[in-house]
Amino acid sequence: MGGLKDGGLGGIKLLTDHIAIWTDADTEKKTGRGRSSGNAASVYGIRKLRELILELAVRGKLVSQDANDEPASALLKRIQAEKAKLITVGKIKQDKPLPAVTEEEKLFALPQGWAWVRLGEIQSFTNGYAFKSPDFQNSGVGVIRIGDVGNNGEILTNSMLYYPLEREAEIPKKFKVNPGDLIISMTGNVKLAFNNTESVYFLNQRVGKIELYFVSKFYVYRFLTTVAQEKIENASGGVIPNVSTEEINESAIPLPPLAEQHRIVAKVDELMALCDQLETRHNNAAAAHEKLVSHLLATLTQSKSPPFAKGGLGGIQTGNASPRISTRCSPPKPASTHSNKPCCNWR
Repeated sequence: MGGLKDGGLGGIKLLTDHIAIWTDADTEKKTGRGRSSGNAASVYGIRKLRELILELAVRGKLVSQDANDEPASALLKRIQAEKAKLITVGKIKQDKPLPAVTEEEKLFALPQGWAWVRLGEIQSFTNGYAFKSPDFQNSGVGVIRIGDVGNNGEILTNSMLYYPLEREAEIPKKFKVNPGDLIISMTGNVKLAFNNTESVYFLNQRVGKIELYFVSKFYVYRFLTTVAQEKIENASGGVIPNVSTEEINESAIPLPPLAEQHRIVAKVDELMALCDQLETRHNNAAAAHEKLVSHLLATLTQSKSPPFAKGGLGGIQTGNASPRISTRCSPPKPASTHSNKPCCNWR
């Protein structure tokens, strides 16, 4: 994961090193400069705010823990029982055994009640159907291809192709994308999206469907989106990023109790909305910025434990390097005692 180092730094030092990233996000408005002159720096600052929000979220530092929440270990047992029942009645197939998450993959300490898991332990994954081009037409059941997965978590229909409605029964039901389903493009710009429409679609090959058991799809979406972005940024020399079904299933993910997942998602949505206000220069952008920075600073300074015993404050690099969210898949720096194997094996 990008920028993750053992040893960590004190919370106060990180605050002083990176305070400009947060406090300067709205500099353009305060200084009265024209939009074009300060826009690049402002956008950079807001992007780093978003990264910090997600970093705190997946480390259990964004919302408080509740000792009354069902722990992730108990949640996993419920998931295992549910999957076993579905296998027995033939609704899903027996999964390939997954290796335990290694100590090297546990890139930071988790709060009480959390657990490191493989994504394949909490989901069923379906790779798309190999449709033939001659079957496509201009009406019928929409087929989600790689290019139909948008950049902002949505499904695009402007250039969608369709499968004949009268032949719908020929395609197994597992390849259907129902309203609310979470999907991922597996080639090119690896992206995730929800079916936020009332329509039912089919999955084309190299587009996958993530079906989670007793886990918030919105929490998993937030985590995997950062992983996908890292894969894109690590692609070089014109290499097209690809991710396989095996890589997705073997991805290591920090799993909170279900109740805390919902609290995390609600808080992330609230803070991301404040970031949106800053980006659009809404009338109350200044108030949004003040609220956002105040919450983040309070989160960092009020932590009872040393900020992220492994990796300092969210694995953010210091000095002249740009801070990077450590929930992505870059290997740890050579100075780390961790191996070079990333938490999510999306190479």
